[in-house]
Amino acid sequence: LGAPPPPVAPAPMAPVAPPAPPPIADAEEEPATKKRKIGEVELDAEEDFLAANPGGGVVNVKLPSVDGDEHLNGNVIALTVDALSMPLSEFKKLIKEAVGGLAANKQKISASGLGFLTDKNSLAYYNVKAGSTLTLALKERGGRKK
Repeated sequence: LGAPPPPVAPAPMAPVAPPAPPPIADAEEEPATKKRKIGEVELDAEEDFLAANPGGGVVNVKLPSVDGDEHLNGNVIALTVDALSMPLSEFKKLIKEAVGGLAANKQKISASGLGFLTDKNSLAYYNVKAGSTLTLALKERGGRKK
C-alpha cells in the first residue's frame, strides 16, 4: 500500500526540424546581367559582352615612343581581329607582326581604367569593343636605370 509508484521515463522530445532555408528569389528579381568590377570599371560578363558584340573588328593600339626604333614612334596602329574572344596572347602576336618583331613577353597592354591586361584573358573579358584604343608599354627587365 505504501509503495511509491515506479519512476516514469520522461516523454521523448519531438525531433526539431532545421530552420527552413531562405526562399529562392524569382528569376525576375535577379539582375539581367552579371557585372564584375576591375579597378573602377564595371564590366559585363564575357559571354554577355560577346552576345552583344559578335564578330571582330578593328582595335587601336597606341605605341610607345622609343628613340631609334622606326616602329615604336608613338603612333596609333589599327589591328583587325577576327573575334573579340581572341586571347590577349594572340592579340600580342598581331602587335608583334605590326611593329617589326617585338616579342610578346616584352609587351604590356593596358586599357583606361583597367590597368594592365593579362595574356590568358580575352579582349571580350575586358569588354574591349571594336574601335577601342589600348596602350602598349614595354616591359623593362632588371638592370640599372638608364
